[in-house]
Amino acid sequence: MDFSQLPSISYILEEIKKSDINVPHDLCVLISQREVERAREDIKSGKEIKRDKIIENVKIRLNFFNKSVLRKVINATGIIVHTNLGRSPISDLVAKEVVEIATNYSNLEYDLFNNKRGRRDSLIREILMALTGSEDATVVNNNAAAVYIVLNTLLNRKEVLISRSELIEIGGSFRIPDVITSSGAILKEVGTTNKTHLRDYENNISELTGAIMKAHQSNFYQEGFVKSVEIDELSSLAKKKNLLLFEDLGSGCLVDLRKYGLNYEPTVQESIQKGVDIVSFSGDKLLGAGQCGIILGKNELIEKIRKNPLMRVLRVDKMTLCALEGTLRLYLEKRHEEIPVYRMLSKTINEMMQDAKYILNNVNNKNLALEVLESEGRLGGGSTPRSSFKTIGLGIKHNILSTKDVETFLSRRNTPIVGRVLNDYYFLDMKTVYSKDLDIILQALNEM
Repeated sequence: MDFSQLPSISYILEEIKKSDINVPHDLCVLISQREVERAREDIKSGKEIKRDKIIENVKIRLNFFNKSVLRKVINATGIIVHTNLGRSPISDLVAKEVVEIATNYSNLEYDLFNNKRGRRDSLIREILMALTGSEDATVVNNNAAAVYIVLNTLLNRKEVLISRSELIEIGGSFRIPDVITSSGAILKEVGTTNKTHLRDYENNISELTGAIMKAHQSNFYQEGFVKSVEIDELSSLAKKKNLLLFEDLGSGCLVDLRKYGLNYEPTVQESIQKGVDIVSFSGDKLLGAGQCGIILGKNELIEKIRKNPLMRVLRVDKMTLCALEGTLRLYLEKRHEEIPVYRMLSKTINEMMQDAKYILNNVNNKNLALEVLESEGRLGGGSTPRSSFKTIGLGIKHNILSTKDVETFLSRRNTPIVGRVLNDYYFLDMKTVYSKDLDIILQALNEM
């Protein structure tokens, strides 16, 4: 094995000094060491490595540190709730409120009415109750945590009945069976993969049974020879057998998505109305707030959850609570279409066409061939997996660069632009692009 192409760290640092990279010395050393070690492993595996390429890779990585590593990205994928791109953006109005709270002191745990220590979830409790009809509400740092603390608090060492068709795994290896067993509850599978009847639940109830659980089939659906039990049927059975009924709604929807041409998605309000004892869902998907897990339900059950020591481990911070409260107010005031998720759902074909043509008519790069194309977008976030909607965007071809090179060029901009491959084009879908960002895209294409 020939390691002669591996440069010394001091040599790399001297090369960095000759560039316009302005990154702290310690970070330059760390990235250089890691890149050299990566190259060493490549050589061991038989790959040919060039010294100049190692230095180039170091510079590329360090360039990301010239500004914040977590940065704004232009989502041109056509997927509205994109789990890799920060899920749902919050509204501009709510963002201003978050900045106000983040840069000042606040009444996070101070009761302004009684001049004494307060409770964090009291800031959003009544708004959630008013919106959903729930008796009580609390919030933790994500929906996985919400599911866990519900099970750990209310069903430790008790059986939880759940259909085999709902033993889901979603992104990041979140698996319902693992969460149930790690919480201290006892998993009891009922039914089959494709068919679960009410009798399957009823026949599996024992003296150990504590609850029936229903989980949202995130990111997939079943059709054909299938059957599942509706939530109102499960509610009747749970009441008859004196069991808890717990529903993990996943993305958590507060409005009827059929208004936007999508398939039906159960709403939080419907679950509460149908007698579900405890409901949990995400705050940063269809709801359109920051990352959190919302728990609604009967007052005595929520109080038990509040007293669980894990609540301190899983609690949310002031910025999350502020984003959640501000977003919930938009729902209360019937202004939810100011939330980016619903603003994008409402974006028309004509509006997308105007955005695409603005770029097409103003681009000035002889190496580019652009074409306005039709495609399909998705809501994302695990919701409505059967639904898609028509979109308009720009297909990009470059005379010199490959489609992969175009993708790399756009993703490494100071403001990265992330699209998708569509046939032989790199495609920028206008459904999820803000009009205010069109000039950023235009500049990137002109410089490509």
